[in-house]
Amino acid sequence: EDHRSQLYFHLQKGFLDLFLTQGGNVIFNNRFSVETKDEFLYYTFFVVEQFKLEKGFFDLIFLGEIAEFEPYYSALKRYHDDYVFYEESPLNSDKIRQHPAPFLAQYFS
Repeated sequence: EDHRSQLYFHLQKGFLDLFLTQGGNVIFNNRFSVETKDEFLYYTFFVVEQFKLEKGFFDLIFLGEIAEFEPYYSALKRYHDDYVFYEESPLNSDKIRQHPAPFLAQYFS
């Protein structure tokens, strides 16, 4: 059984959806209103602390790499530089980047 956890970030305009999974099960998910990188870090560390996630024993996964959210990636890198993007190539089309939920736009627009 895999005990490693995964914390998924779904960044959107004004919001952050966080999903914490372990062994294929979602054990936490919530949407937070986020306008700044400090708010992003606050909610990220809140979840990490609440679930006692230890560095090196969980994965951080961003759903899509979107240029507008680069400040969030950079802010997190100062504390935890071992994260990955679910999609290997950045999402750069104007149609996707202007969508309120850019990662999902590639599938549903």
